[in-house]
Amino acid sequence: MKNLKYISPIPLLLLIIAIFLPFIEHQYEPGVKIIERGYDFGMVFLPLGIMILILLVANLKRGRFTAIISFVLCFGLLFSLFLMQFTMRPMIGTFTVHTYKIGYTMAFFSVVILMVILMVNLVKTFRNPIYQASTPNEITKK
Repeated sequence: MKNLKYISPIPLLLLIIAIFLPFIEHQYEPGVKIIERGYDFGMVFLPLGIMILILLVANLKRGRFTAIISFVLCFGLLFSLFLMQFTMRPMIGTFTVHTYKIGYTMAFFSVVILMVILMVNLVKTFRNPIYQASTPNEITKK
């Protein structure tokens, strides 16, 4: 995908913006609400680091192997966002209501957008005629 280096930073920027937005609202008692932002959780830097690693792998060397690896790493990114839910929802008290806010939703959709971009990159990489040759002699014939 020739526009990958221009399109792929968009999910990273969305994730960075989402870190500064409210992630979760805790209601321990009726009328007492605490809103926590993304940077309040140390776990949020794991998905950010994984996304930066994926973008480096996908953009530095383009080929079938790196396209597959970057797409597979995206599943780890989704799993790290899932694991972050356990640090966001502590069990304190008997009456505790947790409500996810726009920051967590935006972080989740930035990962989904990155997965779509990497899926398109994977399909275009496999359809590229340069990589479809099975032997080195067929490459020189094309």
